[in-house]
Amino acid sequence: MENKLKYIYPLVSLILLLLGRITNLELVYLICLVPIFLLYLQNTDSSSWIISLGLVLLVNGAIHIGTTETPLSLGVIVYPLIIYTTLYLNLITRRALSGAMRTVIMVAFWLGGHYLLLKLNPVWAVYFPFINLDGIFTQWTDHTGLMGITAWVLFANIIIAKSIYNPKGNLLIQISPSVLIALVIVAIPAFISVFLNDAPVVNFDHMVAFYYGADITEISQQYAERGEWLARTCAWLSVLVLIYSLVKLKTTK
Repeated sequence: MENKLKYIYPLVSLILLLLGRITNLELVYLICLVPIFLLYLQNTDSSSWIISLGLVLLVNGAIHIGTTETPLSLGVIVYPLIIYTTLYLNLITRRALSGAMRTVIMVAFWLGGHYLLLKLNPVWAVYFPFINLDGIFTQWTDHTGLMGITAWVLFANIIIAKSIYNPKGNLLIQISPSVLIALVIVAIPAFISVFLNDAPVVNFDHMVAFYYGADITEISQQYAERGEWLARTCAWLSVLVLIYSLVKLKTTK
């Protein structure tokens, strides 16, 4: 069963990603990576789920280029490569961490990878699969930046995956009342957003303008001042945890 799921679940994730891209069902992003994270939960120390994720992101980026006017660039390859590399480095930290902290740090590494990509070329953000979520659900991005959306999507998918995961169940899935609790938790950021009056950061145009020294609007100024803190903090946290893990592994041998 495990070998079959290794191929079926990434395909399901890709289909859900494309569904969110070509339709107005943007909230599909909140479940699009659940199949991938089911593989992650099946064996958290394996790199096979990371390979599957990298392939999904690569194909998704290629399809994005083929179906839009986005020009071909190295970003379509660099993006999945950076995410793969950062998550693979995250495997080093797993022996030094335990419990939920493993998952939290894994998300931090992912966001750190996004931050690195934006530093290389902010235009490559076009390949991020989650940045087109409707602004009505993400008005808090005025404070978190677009990486707040990525964090929300990742934790949403992980929480839902954990709520249905059953290693002995058919297709690793078991529906239980915990699914309803998971959905409520996932919906909290969207619920909060409805009551905010902040201007959401809905695309990277403002950030690109800031990086290239063009005239920037009030929104982009706010983003420059406050919007990077989440991704930047995750990047530094990832580096520190990686160093700590390497030292711990070295000293405990």
